Amino acid sequence: MFTQSKLGLTIALLGFSSIASANTLYGTEPATDITHSSATLNGVARSTVGAGSGFFMWGESTKYDQQNSAEPTSANGRVGLRLGGLKCNTTYHYRLRGAPAGRGRTVQGLDAQFTTLPCPGAAIVGFKGKFAPDNWTRGENPRVNLIDMENAPHQITLRNYRFRRISGADIRFDAAPADGKVVFRYTLEGATPACPGSYAINDIPRILDLKGGVHSFDVKKGDSFSFLLNGLSTPSHFGCLSNGRDVKMTISRFVFEPEKTGHTPASRQLAMAN
Repeated sequence: MFTQSKLGLTIALLGFSSIASANTLYGTEPATDITHSSATLNGVARSTVGAGSGFFMWGESTKYDQQNSAEPTSANGRVGLRLGGLKCNTTYHYRLRGAPAGRGRTVQGLDAQFTTLPCPGAAIVGFKGKFAPDNWTRGENPRVNLIDMENAPHQITLRNYRFRRISGADIRFDAAPADGKVVFRYTLEGATPACPGSYAINDIPRILDLKGGVHSFDVKKGDSFSFLLNGLSTPSHFGCLSNGRDVKMTISRFVFEPEKTGHTPASRQLAMAN
């Protein structure tokens, strides 16, 4: 049995310090063991009065059209639920809830979400799903909104800051989900050899042609890759020497194509769209 002081510490560690007076807490925790068709939902049921049976609500939106009991039942501690038969490359919402445990205040779990892995052999087209804007790490020098993701999933734009001699921006995807090919179309405005557009694999930049066009590169599972408005060898140094020029790079028609897809190659898809 948890004392009130121990419960308060647990709640604070879970980010629920503002509700430390609760006698029963159902907390939603990050999903684990995510594949293209399955995932494990996690949560915690803590109580000073004996937790009731918790259950996970889940579905493709916060309407939660599915509900299953958490395991173990009647737990006072960590609980979970293994889901199978999920759609690949799909975002699911879930939360842990439970019946009040007799008396006192009960706090229910908040919404959380996860995205299943890309469909085996299917290309992901656009900045969505696994490659949605929130899954990219953003870098700017200075921090003045140099990255425009408002038009995703169709395109993302990187800009410089012309009032600073050296500036730039980059977006980084930390780990490719599979061996495959990245294909994209890019345009450059105001770029020069001293302030070019580039991409990087495992933080090693490759300068792009100033004329723009369609480009592709291969990655291995776990590789990081980035798009940069940056001319130095180290991405985080932001070496766009613009000397007062407005410079912009737009990435569009982004495609991640896993190896051996059996579908029309992404490079052909882009070529046919031109």
